[in-house]
Amino acid sequence: VIKYLTNLHDLSSLFLDINQPKKAMKFAEESFSMATSLFRENKLDAIYHVRSLNNLGTVYEHMDNFKEAIKYYEDAKELSEFYYKKEQKSWKEDYVVSLSNLATLYYKTDEISSAINIAKEILDYTKLHKEDSISFTKHYLVALNNLAIFYNELSKNDDAIKHAEKALEIIE
Repeated sequence: VIKYLTNLHDLSSLFLDINQPKKAMKFAEESFSMATSLFRENKLDAIYHVRSLNNLGTVYEHMDNFKEAIKYYEDAKELSEFYYKKEQKSWKEDYVVSLSNLATLYYKTDEISSAINIAKEILDYTKLHKEDSISFTKHYLVALNNLAIFYNELSKNDDAIKHAEKALEIIE
């Protein structure tokens, strides 16, 4: 079952990569439906349900249906946050991915202050875990870069420069 869900997710991502969002949606919806059903029956770990929520949100985002995308991203964030607080280790990555998806989409929809708040949350969170893996260092750098972009959008140049320079320090 897990392999099948993973394949559905991968197919959805593949069709997004080749700019065929309607085909991507077909696989994202099937993955979501299956993961939701199995999760509710306690036959599947919640992490796959969160991934299907994020996947569906991503497809909606690519289709410029931001209202639906935010709904799925927020559900993924809430569920991953709940499980992260219970079982930290296995949920770290999925939690930060859910936050990143939301921050990016809030920026796209001109909700800059919400994007900044979430990016700060990502920064604080990844700062705690950046030694755990290269993935968290990457998320930390992306959060710094996003904050620079978000602050620049608000013409808060000092804050934008501060975050961009901090990202450059880490890269060098």
